[in-house]
Amino acid sequence: MNTLKTIYDKIGKTELAKHEINLSLVDDITKLLDSTNAKRKQISAQGLKISEELLALTVDYNKILSIAINGANKAKDLGIADAEKLFRTRGAEAKDYSTMVGKVSNVISNSIRSI
Repeated sequence: MNTLKTIYDKIGKTELAKHEINLSLVDDITKLLDSTNAKRKQISAQGLKISEELLALTVDYNKILSIAINGANKAKDLGIADAEKLFRTRGAEAKDYSTMVGKVSNVISNSIRSI
């Protein structure tokens, strides 16, 4: 009790209450920051997984492009213009998606790694 009286005498009851509030706020901020950082790490891991899955799609799109080019060449050799046009159109679509998906994968990956 003597120690408490000495503290009150030196800084006053009001000043002591301010220190208690400040310490409580520091604890609150620390808990919230730790919790939020844990969520960020979890979401970042999920984002990196999505980025990797998107990048894997580029392999499939490139396979489709290769098959479409092969089909277009065979259709051309057989003189089937409509089929050749269809193969080339679908091949171009696969190529465009491969490029777009690759870019998005890189943007996601680079963005997440920067946080």
